[in-house]
Amino acid sequence: MAGNGQEQTIHALFERLSARDFAGVVELLHEDAEFDLAYAPAMLEMPVRGRPAMQELLTTIIGAMFNPFHIEVTTVYPGADGKTVVAEYVSDGVVAHNGRKYLNRYVGIFRFDGDEISLWREYHNPEAATAALT
Repeated sequence: MAGNGQEQTIHALFERLSARDFAGVVELLHEDAEFDLAYAPAMLEMPVRGRPAMQELLTTIIGAMFNPFHIEVTTVYPGADGKTVVAEYVSDGVVAHNGRKYLNRYVGIFRFDGDEISLWREYHNPEAATAALT
């Protein structure tokens, strides 16, 4: 079973993201971590691999597009393999360039290599994102 430590890591990931501590988010990732936003806009090439690329993505996208941006885990489902966790989470933010409210729901698949996240695949409602951003 996935350990409570993995659940704590996922909660810490989103607490740091909400606090705009992008370097802190990256500290929780494996050096070769892969992030894949399933319904990414064409401007974002996916997947993103490695800590430096993730730090750049978080800073230039989340940091520049939303202020504030709060994201909270609502449910965690430990995988039977002890390495995979599925989480549901919600966001509440404001789009920086137009002041619109941004609310969305997500499902994330996280794979762990030891204590670090090696895969973060995220599914969200792209229609909610498009409506807020345009």
